[in-house]
Amino acid sequence: MWQKRSNQKALCPLDLRTRNLMPMMEAIASDYRILVSRANLCPEAELYPFNVRDAIPQFLLPLQLRDREPIVNLSEILRQVYQETALDLALDYSMQPVSPLNDRDFQWV
Repeated sequence: MWQKRSNQKALCPLDLRTRNLMPMMEAIASDYRILVSRANLCPEAELYPFNVRDAIPQFLLPLQLRDREPIVNLSEILRQVYQETALDLALDYSMQPVSPLNDRDFQWV
């Protein structure tokens, strides 16, 4: 159940690492989730579920009420980080990640 936040700040938790369920989302079948909660709209929120083979959805990042919310293209940000840091040379794709994938998704990766 949502609780009113005393500090009235926006939240934008990203569940991209462990696949553990966020509170209140046990019924959502997806590998990963982005939850955007604006302070002025709480307890309403926007949920962006996606799976390992899907593109990460773009979302608006909550700022101050009068500020224009920028579009976050997390797929592009991660692609640039991956390229600029040469992660392809550092990651061993023959090994399962810390949060293991099912066999079909692991073969896809």
